Amino acid sequence: MSHCQTGMRGYAMRRPKTGHGLQWLCTVLLGVAFLTGCTRQELTPGERAAAVAKSCYEALYDGHPELFLDGRVGAEDMPQSYRDQLLEAYRRHVTQVNNQHRGVSSVRVSRAEMDSTLHLMQVFLVLGYGDNSQEEMVVPMVEQQGKWLMK
Repeated sequence: MSHCQTGMRGYAMRRPKTGHGLQWLCTVLLGVAFLTGCTRQELTPGERAAAVAKSCYEALYDGHPELFLDGRVGAEDMPQSYRDQLLEAYRRHVTQVNNQHRGVSSVRVSRAEMDSTLHLMQVFLVLGYGDNSQEEMVVPMVEQQGKWLMK
């Protein structure tokens, strides 16, 4: 159980029997500070877009190209034949990366920047390869109906 779950339940609001108002106030403030520190802050749009981009690329290099494709704009509307062609191209790409760089060992977010002109979130990912080389790439992301998708 985390500190947030066990927390200071019951302690912050119980007034000490000693009658010391300052002690009670300090206890309340400590409890509030503790509980506030445990609340999850809402993610920024850049953080949300970056998390989606990262998980899509991790899925691709972990052998799940269909999950990668589902993270693209328009994937649900494309004809099955085109979808199949894209999945095959993704598989060939992963095979090529595995042969040239001994696969992808890590995907990490470098940064995310809003491009207000194009109405895109540019997510910068760093691919760490099995041969210890790295490559930074830009993944344009767009938000549609509250969901971040790769452009």
